[in-house]
Amino acid sequence: MFVPHVLKCYSRFAEARPRTAALVTGGILTGAGDCLAQYMEWRSRASKEPTKPFTLDTKRTLANGSFSAAYASCVYLPFFAFLGRRLGEVGAVAVASKVASDVFVLCPFVGLPSYFVWTGCIQGHSPHEVVDTMCREYASCYAGSLCIWPAVQTLNFALVPPHLRVSFVYVGQVSWAAMMSLFSNRKRERDTSLVPRSLTRGELTESLERAMPAGLLST
Repeated sequence: MFVPHVLKCYSRFAEARPRTAALVTGGILTGAGDCLAQYMEWRSRASKEPTKPFTLDTKRTLANGSFSAAYASCVYLPFFAFLGRRLGEVGAVAVASKVASDVFVLCPFVGLPSYFVWTGCIQGHSPHEVVDTMCREYASCYAGSLCIWPAVQTLNFALVPPHLRVSFVYVGQVSWAAMMSLFSNRKRERDTSLVPRSLTRGELTESLERAMPAGLLST
């Protein structure tokens, strides 16, 4: 009985305070998706070589969570209301039109660009780094989005009451946020792994002995 009661209370809250509910739900669930992405990255590295204990990059989590909090309350909420007014709330045509509007208009032209800019700025990346990351990862991120959002949004617009639709989106957002966080940070992970470590004195001497003619070091 506890879970239905919580869901009923949340439904009433979302209906009475839609912007606050969207902001809180988007921020928390996307932050959870980023934490999942960071843990997956750590497990991947740990399976290949010894690594440090898992530590959370809080700035990265804040960047992702704050983006979704703002996007849910300032973009998704008015966008869904606009679609409802223009396309109606019932019928297969209305559902298909709303899904197409989200997947083929909002996501590629607003969602992805604003994600890269927002999270890059919060993490302290330069404008050049933000543009470079977006150009490099945009296609992969949009392809991944096409694997997630058509199904999620079809269920959302067909079955979920209007006042809960933004919140329902962020259930799917956990997997999307994990994917986006992995893609948008993977080059920096590779670059960091390529930084050479300092050689010990013994390793340096051994390298010099192999590289120089025999007897030259002893003279």
